[in-house]
Amino acid sequence: MRDYYAEFAGRLEMEGVQALVSSPVIVDEDTRHQVQYVPFEYVNPAAKLVIVGITPGNTQIGGTLATFAQLQREGATREDILRTVKRRNSFGGDSMRPNLLKMLRHFEFENLLGIDDVVELWGKSDALFQATSVVPNAAFKWGTKRGVKGWRMFAGGFDQVMKSRIYRQQFEEVFLPSVQRMNTHALYVGLGPTPHAALQHCVDAGLIRQDQFLGSFPHPSTSAGDQVPFFLREKTRASITPGNPLLSRADWLDQAYARMSATSSTWRKQVV
Repeated sequence: MRDYYAEFAGRLEMEGVQALVSSPVIVDEDTRHQVQYVPFEYVNPAAKLVIVGITPGNTQIGGTLATFAQLQREGATREDILRTVKRRNSFGGDSMRPNLLKMLRHFEFENLLGIDDVVELWGKSDALFQATSVVPNAAFKWGTKRGVKGWRMFAGGFDQVMKSRIYRQQFEEVFLPSVQRMNTHALYVGLGPTPHAALQHCVDAGLIRQDQFLGSFPHPSTSAGDQVPFFLREKTRASITPGNPLLSRADWLDQAYARMSATSSTWRKQVV
């Protein structure tokens, strides 16, 4: 069985970070879909909160390479490298984590989890947190953008995940087994419609209970426009200009907010 970690570590040590940026370790690919290895396989079965994205993004990939290389030079063990890489780079970067923290604070997740501030989930309280993705290794799709053909980060729906042999295999053989390892008290939050549908799939399959699935936030990236301000009731529907893509997502965001308000409140009362 192919050891992606060993291959990644060996190439990083011998060739350096830039070589893996330009020629990553490929898990699988066809003419339209590709999955690149990212050392995010660490699973924290005791976590109280599981946040699920679509797939690791370019910021996470870059941060992972830098963190891995540093720890490798320091002589860290495989287990320590995997845990630290995941903690430092899950939903990381200035374009994503600030909005994620803002949404977690809005719904008082610090009280739900019994900590002072949700930023601790990436620090001293990381034992409470599990970050993962529907396609746990980085998924790319071949396409054309501004006339340039190439591999683009996958950002499609759950139906597209299930229609692709490569993406579906990642979901069924990597993501679902990680869910099965989690404790029965873990609470789940999706980041956008694709993780939301994937988590509902887990509920329907009996892998998690419906009450464990709190609901979903919009994707926290700043490149997602005004989704987060609208979701957090900082921007009204009336203020959205005609033609703004946010209009097509407003109903979903309203429903997601109502659900998260209700479920997080219910769980906080149980904690008290």
